[in-house]
Amino acid sequence: MKSMFLRKVTLSTLVVVLITILAACNNATVNPDTIVPEFQGTSDELTLWVGDVFDPYAGVFAFDPKDGNITDQMVILGLGDFPLSTSNKITASGTYTLTYKVVNSSGKTAEHDLVVTVRSFFEELGDYEIGEYELVFSDEFDYTGSPDSSKWNFQTGGWGFGNNEIQYYTDRLDNAFVEDGVLTIRLLKEVYSNRYYTSAKIWTRDIAAWTYGKIEVRAQLPEGKGTWPAIWMMPQDSVYGGWPNSGEIDIMEYVGYQPNVVHGTIHTDAHNGQDGTQIGRSLTVETAEEEFHVYTLEWLPDKLIWSVDGEEFFTYRFIVDSFDNITEDQYYTIWPYNQDFYLILNFAFGGNWGGAQGIDETIEQADFLIDYVRVYEATGLQDE
Repeated sequence: MKSMFLRKVTLSTLVVVLITILAACNNATVNPDTIVPEFQGTSDELTLWVGDVFDPYAGVFAFDPKDGNITDQMVILGLGDFPLSTSNKITASGTYTLTYKVVNSSGKTAEHDLVVTVRSFFEELGDYEIGEYELVFSDEFDYTGSPDSSKWNFQTGGWGFGNNEIQYYTDRLDNAFVEDGVLTIRLLKEVYSNRYYTSAKIWTRDIAAWTYGKIEVRAQLPEGKGTWPAIWMMPQDSVYGGWPNSGEIDIMEYVGYQPNVVHGTIHTDAHNGQDGTQIGRSLTVETAEEEFHVYTLEWLPDKLIWSVDGEEFFTYRFIVDSFDNITEDQYYTIWPYNQDFYLILNFAFGGNWGGAQGIDETIEQADFLIDYVRVYEATGLQDE
């Protein structure tokens, strides 16, 4: 009996001790006086560019078990040495350490270091050449039917597309079809919706976009006053704002009232067609309407190079010294070409440029023919 009593006492004592220990442990885990505040939304490293907008407080929060959200008590050490303008634009390159610090009501401190590397587009700008190319996108049009939907989307509509074009873009086989190894984008004279002509416009938007490399399109151009086929590129994300701030690259444009003359053009914030300051060059291609020719753009970090059948006719260079009033945080106004662009093939009719000398109303049908599209990314960029 005594032994059983002792066992009961011992067991009861053990239970009490365990409960006491657990309670003590539990109290220790919730005691706010022993807990250091924590940060959320911080990272250890960040790479930015001169001219980027940076708010060091954005997305960073401080929390404490006792005090709750104490973000408003957070301070950032090192901001005095960080090159930020009053509008939060970064103004100089370098490596900087920002220390996030917060103290709770119990006097406990939390700190977190963020190392920010700021790169300078101007400082890294050199005279580049491409060492190697890698084919990353192509359509040889070796099938029959509608353009491959895994590579192309259609843009449809008849609202003029900012150029007062008079055609309606459809996604019908009547206006865009692949046959005998060739993509045909066909202009038709017909009543369709609110327009009297139909055509097509296809692009790789939201499917494929690239930065730096070479784009080749082998094409035969349509004839007739009012025709306006184009091979061109637009920014996927428009990181510097809407047109023309984020740029436009016209690899080939052709207006029918100037037979056998092709045009290569750039549009930027500083130079664009809206105010007639776009920069471009033209080349005479004697058989543009009768034969296929290869229209090529080479795109490097410091220049764009246009050629037809290997003959270069236009180079647009990002030369800082030639723009005395451009500061580094405004470089994108003359060179927004450090972001992904997608490819567009379209056949417009009439409009501000295509119809500048009227249209040939006797045209019932005209074809823009594309033999292949090939896109190469630059895998071996070298600074000479």
